[in-house]
Amino acid sequence: EMGQVYLGFATIYQELGQRKSFQHYLDSTRIYFNRSAYLFGLARCHNLKGLDAFEYKEFEEAQRQFELALSFSPLPELDYYMYQRNLAAVAFELGQNKKALKLNQGCLNYFSSIEELREQAYEFINIGQLYYQYQLYDSAVIHYQKSLSVLEKINDLKLASTAGLFLAASYASLGEYQLASNEALKRFIVAGELQGNTERGLLKSLDRIELLRQNALLKYRQVLNQLAREKELYQKKRFYWYIAGGGLILMVLVAVGIAIVYRQKKRLADFEIEQLLLENERIAYDARL
Repeated sequence: EMGQVYLGFATIYQELGQRKSFQHYLDSTRIYFNRSAYLFGLARCHNLKGLDAFEYKEFEEAQRQFELALSFSPLPELDYYMYQRNLAAVAFELGQNKKALKLNQGCLNYFSSIEELREQAYEFINIGQLYYQYQLYDSAVIHYQKSLSVLEKINDLKLASTAGLFLAASYASLGEYQLASNEALKRFIVAGELQGNTERGLLKSLDRIELLRQNALLKYRQVLNQLAREKELYQKKRFYWYIAGGGLILMVLVAVGIAIVYRQKKRLADFEIEQLLLENERIAYDARL
């Protein structure tokens, strides 16, 4: 019981942002829970410490604490998969996307098995974000759509607005700018009904979609210009090849012509020498007569 009291104080001080007091009561909580071997309390203690480290971007420490929380938490247990989700978030921040995807998929399987719909939708969003990081936008779209399908069943409009904006970003990355704009507009209308004025957020989102569209057009033009330059270079090279090839053919023809002329001259010279020898033989024959 004293452990639960200290844990309560630790939670309060964490919310107040008084980190030293939070650490003090958390350490005291661990002492009581160690004495009573209360694993559930130890797991919650390490999870809180992990959340604190995560908030201060001490991700390696957060990862260590969440792993300890998992080691003390009984399985299967709802809290266990909550800690596993936290560990997946840390893995994501550390760039360990494969590990994060595996952890989130495990959470999704569990929440689906117990029909915990909101947590299930939340995991669809997490997995969608991981696919988005991998630039697998089609897969990201599928998971965001699955999340929205679940959230519509439980009428969670707030989380649906978040999932819808992620979906809009994925559409924009796929070049589906009209779909992206429509989805963003729809979700901000819903968010506006829940939270009041969201005009600035809507314009920011639509501006981002338009920026993505302009960047895509710019990249498209750059590719076309590059192809045009490569085509021009190829044509120049082909022209030079033609000139070089024509010059080579001309050289061969000249060489063949010279060889033919030389051969003809040689045959003519041989014929004249043969005629001269015959004439000399005739003269010598006449002289003997």
